[in-house]
Amino acid sequence: MVRKAHTKSRRGCMSCKKRHVKCDELKPRCSHCTRLEIECHYADTRSSSNITSYGNSPLSDPVASPSTPGFSTNADGTPSLPIPELKLLHFWLLNTSLTCSAKSHVAIYQSVVVELGFQHPYLLHGIFAVAALHRATITTDSAERKRLIHQSTAHYDTAISAYRRLIETPDPATCVPVFLLSGLLHMHILGFSQVAPPVDAIDEICTWIRVIRGVGSSINPNWERLRTSEVAPVINAVAGRERVDRSQDSEILPLKDLANEVADQESRDVYLKAIDELHAILLSVRLESHSDDRWTIPMTLSWAVVIPSQYLDLLTAHEPVALVILSHYAVLFEYQRRSWWIHNWSKWTQEAVHQYLDESLWKWTEWPRSQVEHGIR
Repeated sequence: MVRKAHTKSRRGCMSCKKRHVKCDELKPRCSHCTRLEIECHYADTRSSSNITSYGNSPLSDPVASPSTPGFSTNADGTPSLPIPELKLLHFWLLNTSLTCSAKSHVAIYQSVVVELGFQHPYLLHGIFAVAALHRATITTDSAERKRLIHQSTAHYDTAISAYRRLIETPDPATCVPVFLLSGLLHMHILGFSQVAPPVDAIDEICTWIRVIRGVGSSINPNWERLRTSEVAPVINAVAGRERVDRSQDSEILPLKDLANEVADQESRDVYLKAIDELHAILLSVRLESHSDDRWTIPMTLSWAVVIPSQYLDLLTAHEPVALVILSHYAVLFEYQRRSWWIHNWSKWTQEAVHQYLDESLWKWTEWPRSQVEHGIR
C-alpha cells in the first residue's frame, strides 16, 4: 500500500511548540505565526542551554499573557473595570452560548458554565477565547478583527496552559470545569480556521484530537459523577452512540475490507476499532439529525475519545488507511456545516486527505467526497 512521505522536525518555532502544532520552519516567520500575526521566535540550536520554553521567550506582544480577569485600581483610587473582558462576556451570553449545544442545553452555557468560570478562572479564559474568536468571524472591521484574534489567542494560551496542568494531576472536584474547558478548547481550535484557513487540516485535526483525548484522565474515572452533575444533559448527548443498534448497515463498514489488507496485526486491529466506532457514531448522528432539537456535534467529536490512541499516531504519519477513515469521518462535519466553528471543515479535511493519499486509493473516498461536494443525501 503506497504512502506519501511524511517528515517530522523538532526545530520549529517556540509558538508552535507551545501550541503543539506542526511548524513549517519558514523564516523569519513561520506560516502559523503569520496566521496569528504574532512574533516568531526560534530557539538557538547551537547550544541546548539556550533553549527555553515559549512561555519564557521574550515576546513583545503585550496581550500574550493576560492576567486573570478582575478589578484593578485607577490612579485616583477608584476601581477600574475590565471592559474588554466584560464585552466578551456580554457577547458570550447573547451570541456564542447559543452555538455551543442543542437549544435545550443553551441555559447550561449561559448560566452554569459562566458561574463555574467565576469559580475556576481557567474556564473563564476559555469562554473569553471562544467569544473573541466568534466575534472575529463576523466583524467587517479589519482592525477590530485583528485585535479580537490577538485577544482570543492570548486567552486561549492561558486556558490551554492551565488545562495541561489540570489533566496531569486529575482531581474529581474539578472534573466538570475541566470537561467544559476541553469543549471550549476544541471549539477554538476548529473555529480559528474560520479566520485563518488551516495550513495543514490534518495537523489541525490531530491537534484537537490530542486536546479532547487529554481530558480522558479526568473524565473516565468520574464518568458517573459527570452524568449526575449540572452538565448531565451535555454528557448524555456525548453518549448517544451507546444507544444505537450497531447491527445496522452503513457506508462505513466496507472500510473493513481495506483495513484487513493491512499486514501489521496491531495496526489492523486499530483500524477495525476506529471503523466500528465511526459506524456507530454515523448511525447515531443520522438518527439524531431527524429530531426537532438536532445537535450532533457532541457525538461527532466523541469519536476522537473512543478511538485507540495508536490511530492518532497512524494519522499523524499519514498512513493510507488512517487517511481513508478520516475522509469518511469528515462526513460528520457536513451535518453541522452551518455552525460557525465547524463550517468548511468537511471540505478542508477532504482536500487534505487527497493531498496525501495516493491516487490508487481514491476509489475508497468516493462516497465521502460526494457527500461533501453535493450535500448529505
